[in-house]
Parts: sequence; structure tokens; C-alpha cells
Amino acid sequence: MRVIERLYIVLGVFLLASGAVYGIWGHEPAGTLYLVVLAVAFAYLARESGEYGDEPADADEPLPADGGEVHDSSTAMPEAERVAFHASAPSITPFFFALGAGVILTGLVVGAWLVYVGGATVALVAIVWFVETGRRRAAEEAAKAGHH
Repeated sequence: MRVIERLYIVLGVFLLASGAVYGIWGHEPAGTLYLVVLAVAFAYLARESGEYGDEPADADEPLPADGGEVHDSSTAMPEAERVAFHASAPSITPFFFALGAGVILTGLVVGAWLVYVGGATVALVAIVWFVETGRRRAAEEAAKAGHH
């Protein structure tokens, strides 16, 4: 059993016990339901992560005798289809996006005005993030076109 699977099981049991205690003494059915649903979600994650326990990790895969990389010509992509980056470049915008989401969640407890502030923050940061990513990708395409 892998560590992540054990963690999911422990969290699921904890949330199930918390849901039972909250249901007995809390007198609020919605909170109990949410805790139990989250416990079931962690049980599902534990089951799914257990199914992939037999697959070798990248570090466990055999290397060629010369220590270099394994090249399989049958799956190699043509040069024109290669992707330089799979994720966005380093940026501060994801932090502000998460901060805005936190303000929205806090607003659900404190008051509706804070939800509006958080929503506006998330919308503004999303626009900035998309513009920033678009400019970076346009620069990459221009650089790629200049090399060919």
C-alpha cells in the first residue's frame, strides 16, 4: 500500500468520524452530509490510487546500457509538432487567483459583499493571466517562425 493511499484512507476515516460527531452534537444535517460526502470522495481516491500501485515510477524504468535516454522511433513526434512548454511560465498571477478564490470563500461566511470583491478579483486576475500567457505564446510562435 502506497503512502498516498494510506493518507486518503486516514483522511476518509477522520472525516467520517467527524461527520458522525458533528451529526450527533451539531444538529445541522448539511454539515454532516458534506463531511460524509468528502469522506466517500477520499475513499474513492484511495481505491483509485491503489489501482495504479503496480505501475513502475519513472525512476524504476530501465535505462539503456550506455546510460542515455531511451529513444523509440515509432512514437517520436515530428519536429513541427513538438511543444516547448506544457505549463505557463513562472508568474505571480496564480497566487492572486488563489487569493481571490480565498476571498470568495471567506465571503460565503462573512458577507455577500466580500464574494463580489473576490469575484471581481478572480475575473481581473483571469484576464491578466490570459493576456500574459497569450503574449508569451505569441512570442514563442514568432521565435519558432524565425528559426525555420
